[in-house]
Parts: sequence; structure tokens; C-alpha cells
Amino acid sequence: MMKFNFLRKPAAPAPNPEVTALLAEVQDLKNLLTEQNAHTAAVLKQVETQTRLMDGLRNAALHPLREEIFSTMRNRQLSMFDTLKTVREERLSLARFGDGELRLALYPDFDIKFQQNSVALREELLEAMGSQDLPLLITFPEASRDRFWTDFWTNHWHRLKPLVEQQPRLGHTQVTRREFFGTYRQSAVEAWRSVWEGRDALLVAGKGSRFTMVDDLFGSLNSITRFDAPASNAFDDLDSIVESIIAEKPDLVLAALGPAGTLLAYRLARHGIQTLDIGHITAIWQQVFEGAGTPESLPSVR
Repeated sequence: MMKFNFLRKPAAPAPNPEVTALLAEVQDLKNLLTEQNAHTAAVLKQVETQTRLMDGLRNAALHPLREEIFSTMRNRQLSMFDTLKTVREERLSLARFGDGELRLALYPDFDIKFQQNSVALREELLEAMGSQDLPLLITFPEASRDRFWTDFWTNHWHRLKPLVEQQPRLGHTQVTRREFFGTYRQSAVEAWRSVWEGRDALLVAGKGSRFTMVDDLFGSLNSITRFDAPASNAFDDLDSIVESIIAEKPDLVLAALGPAGTLLAYRLARHGIQTLDIGHITAIWQQVFEGAGTPESLPSVR
């Protein structure tokens, strides 16, 4: 009879006490982490609930104030299309006040990256906002229910209310912004093209600025020439800029010069020269139609 020797599996080595202890510690840490994650999730949910509650209480408390803001603005502010229609039909200059210009006017310690604040700048911005009997349309941002603008108007209404109430009619600042072009797209472009159709324009922009002549926007002009102003702190040179422009006797001025452009429209309106403060209009067009970044994310100069 043949005998077969079968190989037996070797016996498992005895567990190493140190490894066993280490694995146990790892498992304990996993369990602790799971507990902490569950606790964190519960805390975050509680914070979210409390935040919603606080927002609700804040909105309820501020509701009368916000209704006052909306009512006051609704009774005097033109729509975006009516703003451009009014400028076109009445041959008005356009002085746009955005949150930057308004903060510069209201707060001495507020600056923007390309315009340092000063007493003279604040005084003239306030003067321009109160101007009447000029061929000039002052524009303010819409008091919309968008979170940014709702908070802006709520926080600054005590200072803005008397400025708003001194103007029987206000234009809409967002005519050059994404709110207009992003919502109405080519209809917004055509509205602007109709404002300067067949006109000869002088473009005033910062030297080396990223402002480009977009044919889709400016193709309806008869001609356009460019006047280079300082790329930063242009308000400091506004006297000489105005003198040079008056000497040119332009048919129409387009200003892309930040707060200085707002005041250029104000000053030239006093001399009977129609001036449109068009701000970041080409950068907004590129953002909406070409997917470029926001104007604020781009450098001021090329």
C-alpha cells in the first residue's frame, strides 16, 4: 500500500501584541472620527437653522424700511430701456452712480483701486447728484431684492434718502452692467447702438486701459477718436481734461474713466456737450457674449 504525505498548512503565527494594540487604537480613532463627524453635521445643521431664523427675524424687522426704499425708488427711477430712450430722445448726458461712486461721496475713508478719495471729489460727487436744470440724467443702482443691492440700500439708506429725494427722475445705473446685457442680450446692445447711431464720438479712457472698441456695440457710430486720460486718479487732472475736450468741440463724448467719468459727464453737460458715462460696458459685453471674467477681476490696464 502506498503512503502519501500531505503538506499541512503552516500554523498561523501568534499575533503580535504591539500590532494588535495598534490596530485597536486605529479602530478607536475611526470610531471617534465617525462620532465627531456626526456631531459636526448636527452642529452645522443647527447653525443653518439658526441662521435662517436670524435672517427671517432681520428681514421682518427691516421690512418697513425696505418697502420705503422700494417705494421711493419705484416712484422716480426709470427702467433700463427707458433710461436709454430718454437719453436718446432728449439728448441728455448720462452720469452713472454705482456703489463705488456713492461710497466715495458718502464716506471719507473709502477709496477704490484706481481713484483715491478726497474732499474735492466727495464734494463734487454730491454736487453732481443734486444738480438740476441741466441736460443731464443722474443714475442710481436699482433697489432690487438681489442680496447685494438689498443690503447696500438698507445699510446706506439713511444717507442716500435725501440724495434720492432731490431728484424727481433717476436713470438706471445698470444699463452698462451685466443686469442689462445678461438679461436682454442683443436687445440691450441694440438699445445702446440706437443712442449713438450716426454720431461722431470722442472716447475718453485711461491710457493703456483695457477698453476695446467692440464693433457689435459701437458699429453704429459714424466715427470715433480716442482721448487718453490718466489710468488712475483721473479726477486730479479733470480740469485739464475738460479744457482739452471743450477745445475739440466734439459731437458726443463717451467716458470710460470711473468716478472721473461720472463727473466728466456732469461738467461737460454744463458746457452743452453730451457725454455718456459708459463705464465697463465693453468688459461687460465680453463677459456676457465671450465668457470673459468680471471687470473687477481684470487688471485696470493691459
